[in-house]
Amino acid sequence: MPKFVDCQITYKVELETKNLQGESKKVREKLNNSDSKASKGLDQLETSAKIRATLSTNLIAM
Repeated sequence: MPKFVDCQITYKVELETKNLQGESKKVREKLNNSDSKASKGLDQLETSAKIRATLSTNLIAM
């Protein structure tokens, strides 16, 4: 795969991760820890997004 395409994919993954983190931060502020189940679910989503981004970056590096 050409380097340029790799850079584009990496940028998109990083941008998507940053957007997801921003959205989750807004949701967390709205929850204000009032609902522990929702907060725990949000933690799981954040972890999943981070893992996905790491895996995508590692695949691109191969």
